[in-house]
Amino acid sequence: MVAAIPPAELFHGTSPESIRSIFTVGLLPMKRQYVHMSADADTAVLVIGSRKSEHPVILTIDTVAALAADTTFYRASNMVWLASHVPAEFIRISRMD
Repeated sequence: MVAAIPPAELFHGTSPESIRSIFTVGLLPMKRQYVHMSADADTAVLVIGSRKSEHPVILTIDTVAALAADTTFYRASNMVWLASHVPAEFIRISRMD
């Protein structure tokens, strides 16, 4: 896979129960090879978040700052982006459904 420059922000949907851990260790792939993120919040809800919770929390990733700190992103498709880890300091809650 070839590294790519993502949009300035990416989105990740998760369960409310995972928030504490995410803000401690960042986003980790868990049982997958990569952390999956989307280019828009709606896709994060529909594709990623709805698999994890009936009421997903949508996180925004500051990719500009993450890139500056050597986080590598990969483009999987037009809407899906991947990373092996996203440190907590580049993540914020953007929406709770």
